[in-house]
Amino acid sequence: MDIAFANMKINTIYNQDVSSPIIVFLDSEKITGPFGEIETQPFLEQFWRETGADCDGEEGDMVFQDGKKYRVILRESIQIDEGFPP
Repeated sequence: MDIAFANMKINTIYNQDVSSPIIVFLDSEKITGPFGEIETQPFLEQFWRETGADCDGEEGDMVFQDGKKYRVILRESIQIDEGFPP
């Protein structure tokens, strides 16, 4: 899977209108989520234009085609470093 939906709560005190966070892996070809499947690079271009975020660890809020606002978190790679325990 090219995108992970975190099973964690975000700070709803400040973000009451933001749905669950979405993690986008920069090295993935496609993103799959509540909005369907799209190519990663064009999405990242649009996300950068709207939020200025384009590097590992950066994040921003974006309204998707389903009308909901999501917190998008960028990660370099889906590959897990096996030197560190999960």
